[in-house]
Amino acid sequence: MNKRTLLFFVLLGLILILWPLYSSWMNEGRVPVTPPEGEQVRPETSAVQEVPKVTESVGAAFPETGRFIPVEGEVPERIVTVDTDLYTARFSSRGARLLSFTLKRYRKAIDGLVEMIPPERSSGALSFGIPALDLLPFMADIESLSLDTRNKVGNLKFTFSDSVGRSLTKEFSFSNDTYSLNLTISCEEPSHFGLEKDYQLSWGGPPPLTEKNIGEDLGQTKAYAYFGGELLDFKKFKDGKLKEERTGSTSWVALRSKYFAAAIAPKTRSGEGFSVFGREVPTVIGEDTYKLKEIGMSITLPIEGNRISDRFLIYVGPLDYHILKGYGLRLENLVELGWKIIKPFSILVLWVLAFLHKFFPNYGLVIIIFSILIKVLFHPLTRKSVRSMARMQELQPKLGRLKEKYKKDPKKLNEETMKLYKEQGVNPLGGCLPLLLQMPLFYALFVVLRSTIELRSAHFVFWITDLSQMDPFYVLPILMGLTMFIQQKISIKDPRQKMMIYMMPAIFIFFFYRMPAGLVLYWTMFNVLSVIEQLYIKKKHPPVMVPAETGKQKKPPR
Repeated sequence: MNKRTLLFFVLLGLILILWPLYSSWMNEGRVPVTPPEGEQVRPETSAVQEVPKVTESVGAAFPETGRFIPVEGEVPERIVTVDTDLYTARFSSRGARLLSFTLKRYRKAIDGLVEMIPPERSSGALSFGIPALDLLPFMADIESLSLDTRNKVGNLKFTFSDSVGRSLTKEFSFSNDTYSLNLTISCEEPSHFGLEKDYQLSWGGPPPLTEKNIGEDLGQTKAYAYFGGELLDFKKFKDGKLKEERTGSTSWVALRSKYFAAAIAPKTRSGEGFSVFGREVPTVIGEDTYKLKEIGMSITLPIEGNRISDRFLIYVGPLDYHILKGYGLRLENLVELGWKIIKPFSILVLWVLAFLHKFFPNYGLVIIIFSILIKVLFHPLTRKSVRSMARMQELQPKLGRLKEKYKKDPKKLNEETMKLYKEQGVNPLGGCLPLLLQMPLFYALFVVLRSTIELRSAHFVFWITDLSQMDPFYVLPILMGLTMFIQQKISIKDPRQKMMIYMMPAIFIFFFYRMPAGLVLYWTMFNVLSVIEQLYIKKKHPPVMVPAETGKQKKPPR
């Protein structure tokens, strides 16, 4: 077994060893819990802070301070709908809460559009201050709002005023072509509303489960905080609970699932801390039981003086790297693109795929074109690699004689071997170079195809309706194995390596059959192009035979 083959097996072995750990990490949300026969486990009340029931429509009690804010007359609850080309949002005048946020361009794997706020969360999202404030009956300045390409922006203002004139307002600004909205909170005499030194703006999760592989979706459900210039993530539950609080400069907080996220970012000033809270709830979905992660988050802002006037950016939408990067807040870090050393490659791959998609609407075709570009880019190295391996095979008789001659003198054997390589212009590691250089790119492609929303539900042909998921009929993995067999048959001539012709395709089929179809498509095309490339190189540059006699020889033309 030559050094190239050995190195390849070492790399492949590391992947095979680490893959079960990765799968375990990705599926940590799934647990083998079986409910008693005839009994179905139901989700319990959310661990996220809930609003108490409304007892009177004419006032709001503050048990923390014993205060009661009187409201003149009964104020019925009103639902205000905001409709754009990207989403439909529903607000309640009771507490000026966000009840629903439905993404129009994304569907769940099973059925229906993606809803970012769970229907069972009756208290909604974007809670301000203490729970009692979510009971206040606000007045909305409009009944509904509809935006489109002609009417691109709009506002919705909720105002509460008590009987003595103290006011609290929440004003939302919307744009037809963005998933973000701006929130301005104004409050006179915050201490009267039970707010003393600081206040919190909260998003009560959990993020929606949208994918077929629920365990994988749960594995990527977590909370984030950009705290002190560093990205922190939280997903580890202890005894079924999650509780994390920090005090210090906080730029934003966020919740995410595999493909979607909600984030809160103060615009007027930085927060002074954050809180993450939640719990795991065993829940039956279909025939399996999962530990659903009910996670909430809040950001804390100090109260300065006798008035609150703060603006926030609220993002509710897909984990799209380019969209998030456009806000200039480092929200793009929510998109997981691999280890730090791999991330630049992932960003490059994502950019190239997105660029090609502007001209070719089918991502399967984009991947094929991408594989051709990679082959063209690495062709000079591959040509040298193929010729280097051929030269190494031609040198085997001479190397054998050197081993026999200096078998008792390893140091001299090494010197003569290096001398022979130098004389013949052969680099013993030349065959490994293209493979090593492509490993970061290959892993980056794997991360991009598996993690970024661009490939989610991307149709290729016939039965392959989602390139981010495995081929349900294993056609692509089998084709990949066949093309690899042909490639090995062409490239391996050493009888001692004959088993590799059969082993490598079998190993790769076993390893790739559950991989994203887009990744298998890339590797299949890579094999096909490698066969064509090797035949071309052998025809264009036939191997140069090394004479049996000893002595120096000119380097072959490159």
